[in-house]
Amino acid sequence: MERSDNRQRFVKIMVAGTFLLNTCLVTVPTFAEELSEKEDLVLIEDTEDSDGLEEEETVEEETDVVEEEEVEEIIEPTFKDVGVNDFGFKAIEYLVSSGLIEGSKNGKFYPKALIKRSEIAKIIALDKGYKAPAKYKIKAHDITTKHWAYKYMAALESKKILVGFDGLIRPNDHMTRAELAVLLNKVYNYGQPQQFYSFTDVKFSHWAYQSINKLATNGITAQRSGTFQANAKVSRAEFALFLARTLDDRFKPFQLKN
Repeated sequence: MERSDNRQRFVKIMVAGTFLLNTCLVTVPTFAEELSEKEDLVLIEDTEDSDGLEEEETVEEETDVVEEEEVEEIIEPTFKDVGVNDFGFKAIEYLVSSGLIEGSKNGKFYPKALIKRSEIAKIIALDKGYKAPAKYKIKAHDITTKHWAYKYMAALESKKILVGFDGLIRPNDHMTRAELAVLLNKVYNYGQPQQFYSFTDVKFSHWAYQSINKLATNGITAQRSGTFQANAKVSRAEFALFLARTLDDRFKPFQLKN
């Protein structure tokens, strides 16, 4: 209930961002990955100084616009490195207001840094309220109970959302756009696709095609044709935008038809 109120308050505040950006569109890429991989996400309070986080260029254009009728208040950026004109700004602020992300202790978010499986696990577990059964132990042998994201990884593994592979759950690995597409489809109840989109780099026989196509159909990615970059790694800002689109239709790049 509290999270819902926070989101409603954010919607009012967000107008400011729209007002400042006017008609400016921010470009952002998409994401994807397999069920067995994981990373540690937006909540970096457990990491050391993140200035050395790995970064990757964005791979596709995404619009980052939220429509609002009135400007009620100017949004004060939460993070030092994410301004109102930066890619994913509104999505990031939305998730902050929802209590899903916090950034690092030095006041930065590192939007271009690649997101980890453990970070994604934490954000999704918080959003969905997932918890592993009492005394549940992760089957993978590359993470211990001392890991900061153990309980979140355990929660997703117990629900077969992130199950690992070859005895490894890889909490510090990054996630590809194809992998993330599959993961999000396992967690969120997206509408069934009404058509099949063609991607130059993702054939119908691709292991993640159905998940990618569902994201395109539901406005989670702006890529409805052309190149999807299924093997590209997902940045923190990208993940924020796709999750925001999942949780709030206002972030979607186009109007969905009923």
